[in-house]
Amino acid sequence: AGHFIIATGSKVSQPPIPDLAETGFLTSDSALSLTSLPASIIVLGGGAIAVEFAQFFARFDTATTVIQRSPRLIKEFDDDAADALAAAFADEGITVRTGTSLKHAAKTDGGKSVTFSQAGEEITVTADEILFALGRSPNTGSLDLQLAGVEAEANGRIKTNEYQQTTADHIYAAGDCCGPHEIVHIAIQQGELAVKNLT
Repeated sequence: AGHFIIATGSKVSQPPIPDLAETGFLTSDSALSLTSLPASIIVLGGGAIAVEFAQFFARFDTATTVIQRSPRLIKEFDDDAADALAAAFADEGITVRTGTSLKHAAKTDGGKSVTFSQAGEEITVTADEILFALGRSPNTGSLDLQLAGVEAEANGRIKTNEYQQTTADHIYAAGDCCGPHEIVHIAIQQGELAVKNLT
């Protein structure tokens, strides 16, 4: 072909604690395929996807605990937005733990547990299920981009200019594989921009 558009999306990032994979967890993909709701859930993360799913489950009467490593929810947004969200979560009965450091996860008789430290105290929370929402990574690892002259950042994110063009003039990229945000509406606009510029 004369031109190519790379749109391979993203995948769930590697868990920050190795025993989380053994314990098992839901992702933003698999959570939407559930045929029944868990009675309780631990949401790992405090970004846009994490808080959206936390509220989703809570409004279906699932006891919800959010564990966020940063000092506040939605760290990429303004403090006042984070404060308003935290207040709304408190009103809805969602437990929020911020400023944490994850230690380990395990299967228990009561479901699944996550142990973390917060303000010098080690805490273990148990729930029926865990939702892993600590980010996604560009799905570019198997592409051998360098062989095509396409440069990527250390995390695998493809470098593009304002036209969605990569460092190889005839190759463009759009969506989660090039960022900067993993949002479907941005990916759509990037795809449209790439097509407009390569024709």
